[in-house]
Amino acid sequence: MNLDFIRGCDNLVSTEDNHLLTRYPATEEIKMAIDSMDPNSCAGPNGFNGPQINHLSCADDFVLFTSADKFSIKLMMNLLGLYQNDFGQEINNDKTFFITHSKTNRIYNKRIRRWTGYKQSSFPFTYLGCPIYSGRKRISYFSDISKKVLNKIAGWQGRFLSPGGKATIIKHVLQSQSLHIFVALMPPVTSLYEIEMQFGNFFWGEKDGKISYHWSSWDNMSYPTKEGGLGSRVYLTSIILLLLKDGGD
Repeated sequence: MNLDFIRGCDNLVSTEDNHLLTRYPATEEIKMAIDSMDPNSCAGPNGFNGPQINHLSCADDFVLFTSADKFSIKLMMNLLGLYQNDFGQEINNDKTFFITHSKTNRIYNKRIRRWTGYKQSSFPFTYLGCPIYSGRKRISYFSDISKKVLNKIAGWQGRFLSPGGKATIIKHVLQSQSLHIFVALMPPVTSLYEIEMQFGNFFWGEKDGKISYHWSSWDNMSYPTKEGGLGSRVYLTSIILLLLKDGGD
């Protein structure tokens, strides 16, 4: 395209104006802009006049690590007390617990219960949807994640859905529901196979209260649509690809 006609147009922005528009702001200008902002609002798309903050956006579960001596525990309890007083959020003592090594003397565990007022628990426990455990992986540790997927399937099982609708739910709802957890914490392969088996049962449906015959295995159904599959990847393959992507970045 010939753009020679632009040369005949008048310049509306002078060289001095262009220099002022492209230069970096001075420290005083940044300070004046920040001081002029409303302290009860956050930045919007244009940097100013954002919505008022009325909720603390953070995870409501925390894992704290400390030593078992009296000084460290008392210091932690004082910090938790300051947090409750300053932010107005109270810690739920019924849901709060502490965990020590399995070989810790009972006397120390009793002292910790007395100093904190919290109950004692043991591994495994769930933190932000992920099972936290000690030792080797067990299938039972990931049963809660599998149950969430199965409950989701049960909610859609009784509805009349076309094969294309079921394929869309599997790819964009069921698989993505727990994929980020599996990437953060690689589960046993058996747990993945059990979930994929439920995907196949959901796709082929039920008849007279019995699971319909699977005319194709889940591995074959996971091929791309151009090759006759549903386009949904095998769980294990998706996890490995995401792990490689995170490692490459």
